[in-house]
Amino acid sequence: MDYIENINEFNEEMTGQGQDNAWVDYAEGTEVPEVNPDSYLRAAAEGKILSAYTIQQQLNIVRRGKKEEIEAMGKFIDAVLAWRSGANPDFEELEKIQP
Repeated sequence: MDYIENINEFNEEMTGQGQDNAWVDYAEGTEVPEVNPDSYLRAAAEGKILSAYTIQQQLNIVRRGKKEEIEAMGKFIDAVLAWRSGANPDFEELEKIQP
């Protein structure tokens, strides 16, 4: 894990918001976690699925849903999981997947 060495970093992206806001202060020795792309993509896929079907809705459809409802939900979930497993997942493509 990397550590922040410079405790007074200048963020050029924030310069248009005023000079004081462009400086970011960190506590010396703060750990900077590494980003795991797979976890990030998994969380995005999970969020997309849950935004269409909560866990409760998924369970209700599986238990009491009509064949068409079960198939529609399954196709949607499969499409999201296929996006996540793709060679180069694009978030614009994820947004196009609809239930």
